[in-house]
Amino acid sequence: TLRSLELPPGGGRSIGLNFGSLDFMRRTDALLYRLIGLDQDWIRVDAGRRYAQYTNLDPGSYRFELQAVSVDGLHSPL
Repeated sequence: TLRSLELPPGGGRSIGLNFGSLDFMRRTDALLYRLIGLDQDWIRVDAGRRYAQYTNLDPGSYRFELQAVSVDGLHSPL
């Protein structure tokens, strides 16, 4: 599990994140993600989509958060 990532100064200001959900008790219906420091709200995607792309990031600190949503509507932080 990646806990921290630092992009070099003057380098690309883009990042792509692959993610997934492992829940053996419930089937995952959707995923919610957000980049704290940029996204105002959660972004909901189909459980089959496991990639987020951010471009033109300003220098600063960000935190990526992810939640799985089961078919019965339960949210579980990952």
